[in-house]
Amino acid sequence: MTDDYDEMQRKRERARRYLISVAELNQLIVREFKSSTDGFSEQDVVDRFPEHSLQQIRDALESAVEDEYFRVTTRDDGSLWYTPIIYDEWD
Repeated sequence: MTDDYDEMQRKRERARRYLISVAELNQLIVREFKSSTDGFSEQDVVDRFPEHSLQQIRDALESAVEDEYFRVTTRDDGSLWYTPIIYDEWD
């Protein structure tokens, strides 16, 4: 029983650390690309942050879109294109 509990605790801790790393990457992406008025691709993020896995990058981008930092569109070739959401100071 203790082994099952310990394994469950390890899984929870790994999940917690993963979510923290995705949140930190989200903020790095926002800082790096928020002024990119022409937009950017997933590959641009991969090139900028090669130390992160593709899954972490995708999760962080999805999170940034959900947080309304970026808008995502699908291009004709099927790739995703991200553009910053600029709010008017009077919004």
